[in-house]
Amino acid sequence: MREYFLSCKYIPSHLREYFLGCKYIPSHLREYFLSLKYIPPHLREYFYIKNTFERTTGNPTSPSPYFPEERLQQALNHIDKHGFITLQEYANLNRLNYSTASRELSKLVADPSSGIKAKGAASHKVWVRS
Repeated sequence: MREYFLSCKYIPSHLREYFLGCKYIPSHLREYFLSLKYIPPHLREYFYIKNTFERTTGNPTSPSPYFPEERLQQALNHIDKHGFITLQEYANLNRLNYSTASRELSKLVADPSSGIKAKGAASHKVWVRS
């Protein structure tokens, strides 16, 4: 039924492209289509079926393939080899996005047992061994 709906001539092409990746049609858009009569009458009952959405528990995309201890060890190894690590290097090394890497490094600096401290400020900030 969904495939027929997506191929239906009543649906504008830009909306068909949007729905190609959707498993369900959101209720606010379902009401929009019904109000604009994009849906032929024999397909309208499909839109009156209540869609259910479920949230995933936890993060749907893992922040990193490494455990926190492994990320810390990789950072320490990098610091030993190069003398310091930048935020971008930490993010790339541990496959994290920039914001997550920043938050994680802030937590590591706050923990004296991590062995990492920050030097510099703003865009010139680097992390070294304490």
